Amino acid sequence: MKKRNVGFVFFALILAIIFTIVFGACSEQGEGGDEYGVLVDGKRYKIGDEGQAGGIVFYVHDDPEGFEVIGYGQAHYLEAAREDLSGTYKWGTEGIDIAYTRTELGYGRINTDIIQDYTDDTPAANAFLTLEINGKTDWFLASSEELYLLFENKNLVPGMTESYWSSTQAVQTTDALMINFSGSSSRLGKDSDLLVRPIRAF
Repeated sequence: MKKRNVGFVFFALILAIIFTIVFGACSEQGEGGDEYGVLVDGKRYKIGDEGQAGGIVFYVHDDPEGFEVIGYGQAHYLEAAREDLSGTYKWGTEGIDIAYTRTELGYGRINTDIIQDYTDDTPAANAFLTLEINGKTDWFLASSEELYLLFENKNLVPGMTESYWSSTQAVQTTDALMINFSGSSSRLGKDSDLLVRPIRAF
């Protein structure tokens, strides 16, 4: 009987090791959690780590396949710049309808492209046309869902205050979506002045 018990324990231990190896690359979302995501350029990251471009990682995708950055391929992490862009910005001019911006994860970068291509009169998005931080030029204005994910971990990101623009249009010609310091999303007139925090995916 003792031999059978030892064999069972050994089998359970082997299964536990296999489980750890196979699923260890996956990470759970959590505020400042200790779970790491998959390898990117030889390194794993967790929420609160310094990202590739010197920002703060605020989102780790829980699927090792990553998430799609629409138009740009797969990514596993989102990082936020350590500072807001200087000053405040209008989203655009009321009366301009910029169709096809989306709310979901993975759409912030293409939203920013769409806004920039539509008109020059969109200061919040156009601020990214020439933006370079720590050698990276792929920063963008977060979609509303990406911005919400940032606010879930705002205590880990320096200087998060007030209210911020997303790249998501809310009402065709009048409003866009913003998120305030409490994490609440609401519509606001496009000609309102708000802060902008750059993010990027990698």
